[in-house]
Amino acid sequence: MLESFLREFLIIFAVATGVAIFFRLLKLPTIVGFIISGVIVGPYGFRLISDTETIHQIAELGLVFLLFSIGVEFSIKSLLQMKRVLIGGGTLQFLLVTGVSMGILMALGHDSRESFLMGCMMALSSTAIVLKALHQRREIASPHGNLAVGILIFQDLLVVPLMLLVPFLASHSTTPVETKSWLELLVKAAGILGVIVIAARYFIPALFRLIARSGGRELFIIAVALLIIFSAWAAQQVGLSLALGAFIAGLLISESPYGHQATADMVAWRDPLVAIFFVSVGMLLDVQFFLSHPFSIIGATLAILFGKTVLNSIAGNLLGVMQRASLIAGLMLSQVGEFSFILADSAHRAGVIQPTEYQFLLSVIVLSLVISPLIVHATPLLAPQLIKTDLVGKLIERSFRDKHSAHIQTMNRHESSIKDHVIIIGFGNNGKNLAAALRVLGIPYQAIESNASALQQNPNEPLHFGDGGKQEILEKCGIETARAVVVTINDAVWINKIVASVRKIRPDIRLVVRLQYFMDEARCLNLEGVERVIAEAETAKQITRKVLGFYEIPASDIEALL
Repeated sequence: MLESFLREFLIIFAVATGVAIFFRLLKLPTIVGFIISGVIVGPYGFRLISDTETIHQIAELGLVFLLFSIGVEFSIKSLLQMKRVLIGGGTLQFLLVTGVSMGILMALGHDSRESFLMGCMMALSSTAIVLKALHQRREIASPHGNLAVGILIFQDLLVVPLMLLVPFLASHSTTPVETKSWLELLVKAAGILGVIVIAARYFIPALFRLIARSGGRELFIIAVALLIIFSAWAAQQVGLSLALGAFIAGLLISESPYGHQATADMVAWRDPLVAIFFVSVGMLLDVQFFLSHPFSIIGATLAILFGKTVLNSIAGNLLGVMQRASLIAGLMLSQVGEFSFILADSAHRAGVIQPTEYQFLLSVIVLSLVISPLIVHATPLLAPQLIKTDLVGKLIERSFRDKHSAHIQTMNRHESSIKDHVIIIGFGNNGKNLAAALRVLGIPYQAIESNASALQQNPNEPLHFGDGGKQEILEKCGIETARAVVVTINDAVWINKIVASVRKIRPDIRLVVRLQYFMDEARCLNLEGVERVIAEAETAKQITRKVLGFYEIPASDIEALL
């Protein structure tokens, strides 16, 4: 048995490596290569793998480790700060996509139970693909990253109650689940989550401190693995997903000093397991069924990708997120997620979805996951083009702008008479700090912010809601008479558009751009003559200054070196 097991893993990694190298040479996402590798080796391809059930179980561990490392990137405080996006954005997105999908499916002749469940599946997006892309591009903290992450976490939390709904909707179920069973399940879930919280907050940090004192790195790795597997197992015992349990563990350990070291030690385990997960997704695709219904499957997939992009972006706009960020998040969340496989399998076993429809759903989900990384990869190019035709987004954004414009006018701010001022694009921490300094020195300024809630939180600031890359917004802020424009947004690609718009109106104006990473310079192609402040570089300089200062090196020599 061990020989067979090793043989199958050898085949998986050999094929996946070859296909991934080919995709890397074509500069295409390797995730697509892993999914296609699964199609090749799977039971509907060349049948090189026989024990697919074991592979699927091992693949689920990949999702567990991925969600743990993502949980470490957050903190309970950061989740509380994004509760508006998580609850508001998640609810709007789910209701819009589920409602529209359900209406279309019922119009096509499906019954209400079937339509509701399939609508719920369509609403879910791929946590693994989207968060991996955001993490690699360092865009989790961007406006579209913030919106996408909030919606994804809401969706993952929603998987559990959706799974509990399947027995109620089962066509052959004659004994519905009693309310008492629901209450018992909820109490058990709360109890298990409480155990995870207590263990991760008190027991595990104490254990890590003990291990850290002993200096045993291998013990630290084992302790992290214990935390991940315990949390995943405990969550599964009450019907929660393994991945959600691991995410909670990562979230809690992020509050301790050991979080990032835990992630670094888990990378060697995580990446191969995540690759196996996507290979296992490809194994589900029945090639014969796909070839028998190619046009209907491709048509349905494209309709879902387009429809979800529109509905997701509408949800973001209704929440008050700027049109650009809403559209990029909408594109990134346009696929059908991996948790839909679990929901579809449960519904199929319960008899809510028939075998033909089940295989059709699997084909659509797999195809959407294959196409999705290509869409995510192309979002910087696609988003500006889609914004030109996004009529709904324009109407929603205009209504928000008009509302806040009226609010600003009541404060008797005369933007038209202001001159020799600074225009700040992006009113996050950097923008606020700059505004505070300008205010102390008596230098006038105007600010542009894409987050509508920022206007409510800063009622005494001269804030304008909108996109700093749009000419009418810049003109409203008095760009013709301004001395400088400072861009502090966390979106390197969109900085190109803002700089181009500013230069088009005022080629002579002084421009200062804040970039987060060195790699962002490569994405910004038109920064000639622009003052650049790279956060990563400034951090490195500060560290160097302090360390060299320990050796009493003259400040002038340190600055010359830097």
